[in-house]
This record gives sequence, structure tokens and C-alpha cells, in this order.
Amino acid sequence: MLMLFRYSAMRFKGKTILAGSLGLLSTCVILETIIFQISGAYLGKLIETYVSFMVSLAGMTMGGMFVAIRRDPLTDHRIGLVSGIAIAFGTFYWLVSFSNWDLCLSQTIICFGLGGMLACALRQWFFEPPAHPRLP
Repeated sequence: MLMLFRYSAMRFKGKTILAGSLGLLSTCVILETIIFQISGAYLGKLIETYVSFMVSLAGMTMGGMFVAIRRDPLTDHRIGLVSGIAIAFGTFYWLVSFSNWDLCLSQTIICFGLGGMLACALRQWFFEPPAHPRLP
């Protein structure tokens, strides 16, 4: 994920960025798994912990890669809009679904949106603002 942010220069060394991004990703995945387990126990929609962890990890990684690999750099406003819509739709889908497959899919959609927001935060913290060439 280090070299995938186009048009940006690194603020720190590569190892520092790698450690920070892996630490932030693992912290967010663990917190998201705990939140889904607690809310699932409260609402009676339990998923096994390892399944919830793997779904959170896959969704966060997909959302981060969606932001990092984009050919045209999206602005933070657009990333927030796409991520917010994904989180809102995934939350509604999670509330109305009862099968394990639907719960896993809705959790993946929610984590996709959160992964996009996480990648946006990583870009702001660890990389310089992108310098776009101006065309006359």
C-alpha cells in the first residue's frame, strides 16, 4: 500500500509508514470485530468471531485498495461520500437481514466504507498532498 498512492511523496521512511498502516489497520479490524460481536449479541445476530474477523479484514483491505489504486485521485469529499453511502447501506442491510451470508455481506460493505475512510486518513497522515500538473 506504500507505493500505491499516486502523485504523493512520502513524509516518513517506508518502514515507519508500513508499521503505522499495519498497526492502524489491525486496530481498526479488531475494534470493528468487537463492535459487530457486541451488537450482534445484543440484537440476536451472532456470527462466529473468526468469520467476523476475516470479513472485517477483507472489507477494510478492499476499501483501502479502492482508494489507493485509483487512477485519478479522488478528493476527500468524494471518498467521504462514497464511504458514507457504503456504511449507511451496509448498516441498513445488516439491520434487516437474518441469514449468516447476508450478515457477512453487509459487514463487508460496512468495512469497505470504513477502509476507504482509513485509507484517506493514512494518506493525510503519512503522505504529502499530491501535486497535480496544471495543464494550460
